[in-house]
Amino acid sequence: MMFFAASLLVAACSPARTGVVNSTLTTNQRPAISIEPQPPLRLADSGRVWVSPKTNLLPGAATASFDYALYTDPAVSTASVMAYGAIIRLEDRDRWMFSPQGKALPGSFGVGKKIEGMGREGSLYTLHVPSAGDWASELLTANGKPVPEAWIAKRWLFSLDSELRGLAEYREPWPADLDVPTSDIMLLRPEHADFLREFDRRAYAAFRLGPESHEFFSPPPSAIWIASPIHPDVARLAGEILAIENSGSDYE
Repeated sequence: MMFFAASLLVAACSPARTGVVNSTLTTNQRPAISIEPQPPLRLADSGRVWVSPKTNLLPGAATASFDYALYTDPAVSTASVMAYGAIIRLEDRDRWMFSPQGKALPGSFGVGKKIEGMGREGSLYTLHVPSAGDWASELLTANGKPVPEAWIAKRWLFSLDSELRGLAEYREPWPADLDVPTSDIMLLRPEHADFLREFDRRAYAAFRLGPESHEFFSPPPSAIWIASPIHPDVARLAGEILAIENSGSDYE
């Protein structure tokens, strides 16, 4: 009983933390999220990047923390499969907010789906992601890992609060002959439709996603990999960022 009481006291006094517990990207703050890789994916790198995301006002006016965990399959090349999770928090919540979800993300195709049964509002997207200028691809390249010219990605995007988003993404190389119609994805050739169904199956098996918060009883892990030479494009990854006093204006 004394040990249990002491554990509760430590948890109550724990400072605000976001990062990795074992291999799960999570936070001890609320609203919370947990992004846990499933075998064969394993944690390869994690850390925090401070960024100045694009907004509907002056560039560099906002600041955001980008806590991430990158996952790979040790049995295959990173050019064959990779995944990552991120928890993105805008600083100064009285000035900045993410725009409500609803617009298509850059590179997305098909119909975005609403995430059900997670206890968190969110959407699910399928995307074409060129490696050039992509933060995650540049991170792999900086550490001597191969990447394809472009990826097909499945992205879960959660709106945890007006200034807080959670992201989980699974990737494979974009097939050279995959031609997605811009007008109607139902016009896909049968073999391409079969590929997308199989890709979805693998993507859905990549993570266990939940609304749980976690406690941190050890210091943050040291950096494992060389940092990416570019910062994550938060607006492109997680949605438009608006000044609260101008939150009704369009972002271009």
